[in-house]
Amino acid sequence: MTLCIAAVARSSGGKSYITVSDHMLSNSSMSAEPTLVKTSFIGTKIRWAVMFAGDTTHAYRIIQRVINSTAGQTETFAVMESAFEMAFKAELEQKINDELLSPLGITREQFQKTGKKAFGREIFGKMLYQIGNVRLDTDLLIGNASRIFSVSDPGKIDYHDPLGFHAIGVGATLAQAALMGAIDSLHPVNHIVYRLLEAKFRGEAAAGVGKKTFLTVMDAAGACRQMTSDECDDIRAIWEIKGKPPVPDSAKKLIDGLLKPFTGVPVIPIV
Repeated sequence: MTLCIAAVARSSGGKSYITVSDHMLSNSSMSAEPTLVKTSFIGTKIRWAVMFAGDTTHAYRIIQRVINSTAGQTETFAVMESAFEMAFKAELEQKINDELLSPLGITREQFQKTGKKAFGREIFGKMLYQIGNVRLDTDLLIGNASRIFSVSDPGKIDYHDPLGFHAIGVGATLAQAALMGAIDSLHPVNHIVYRLLEAKFRGEAAAGVGKKTFLTVMDAAGACRQMTSDECDDIRAIWEIKGKPPVPDSAKKLIDGLLKPFTGVPVIPIV
């Protein structure tokens, strides 16, 4: 489990791509917060930042597949979009073969050709259902100063350019709610950095999101700057004092006065 957030900045000072993530790794039986950076930078001619939420092994294999398949090419959006889609589907195919079909000594292609005859209609149907429900449970968020997109099960590409930001992981809903109406891609970079950090801090309310934070800013040329977890916590200290809007005392007093005993309506017992 994790939380990764990214946004594009298109201010007059130049285009940038900003990423924020935690360091958390967890599964059904344990969780830990090592110093794991969940942002990878790939591309030799055009630079892209890649973030992941979910299974580390699948994420790294997908990224390596993309690096291999795009070697020698100019990493345009069209090239990268296609490469990530194909890499995700190839990794899903490998998982199906490894977990379901290899123990039977067959590949998916062989299963589709001869499975019904070899196993019978009923067993073939059950296995087909199992295959159709295999998931990587891994999301990737990819972008640079020009484009931002994501890929998720079963290899579905989503585009986030119109909104200018996106989040993946268990805290994504909280983070995106915090960003709605709070940022615009034309805002200065320092404004967007603060709002993305605020969204990450709010996303920590979701179980499985770590408190350690890592932030990068990549410009249109691919040059990167970063803020460490300790430096992000310096912003957290300001946000905790000035960024969290307290409930006004006048509103709290008014609520206390307005709340009255519940009368006049029959109570239906819960059974």
